[in-house]
Amino acid sequence: MVRRAFLGAAIILAFSACEKEPAALAQLITDRDSLGFGGEFGSGAYVGTSVANTLIVTNEGLEPLTLTGVDVDGSAFLLGDVSALTLETYDRAFIQVLFEPDAAGEFEGLLTLQSNAENFPTKEIPLSGRGVLAP
Repeated sequence: MVRRAFLGAAIILAFSACEKEPAALAQLITDRDSLGFGGEFGSGAYVGTSVANTLIVTNEGLEPLTLTGVDVDGSAFLLGDVSALTLETYDRAFIQVLFEPDAAGEFEGLLTLQSNAENFPTKEIPLSGRGVLAP
């Protein structure tokens, strides 16, 4: 019994140590630093089709985070849906990027986020994709 109580206390202490206090100013956090479309394992997106990928943006600050610009650059990439432009503390936005290759080959682009965030007033997310011919 004592062992279980001690283990429970250790788990609570470990969990408390992992919690992070939010910063005072808006903080832009993304779930990854690049978006890929079909370059893994020799795969790709068929020419003439549209494939979506979603980036998650979180505000880890106490002040609201406002996305003032969301732009996509690259011949085969388009901006899809954006779920929110203003995020309160720990709120999330979902930014959809579409990959629409018009030829077989490798493509590169850039997703640029502009905001009032203290840590990343401008954050650039590289985009990559592979277009393949349908069988």
